[in-house]
Amino acid sequence: MIAYSGLGFRKTLEFALKLLDDNTDKNLNWRINALVKNGLLVKSMGDFAHRIRALGNDATHDDISLDELQELRLFTQLFLQYTFTLPAMIPVK
Repeated sequence: MIAYSGLGFRKTLEFALKLLDDNTDKNLNWRINALVKNGLLVKSMGDFAHRIRALGNDATHDDISLDELQELRLFTQLFLQYTFTLPAMIPVK
């Protein structure tokens, strides 16, 4: 069950990043690096995204602990809040 949850968080990240860059020919590692390079993600969010990607990869091999799964949930939640929720709360003038 832990592995499926880990995969779900990674898939959530993939979907979210496709909203920022819809180039479907590229893998998740490339997409994260490109978004940081192009200024669409700040480096700290790129680091968060890479951590989600790495833990999600570990989950595919059932090589993830419950603590890592909780970290993955927290990173994914923070990533989505910072990238999508907080900017949407700022009024546009």
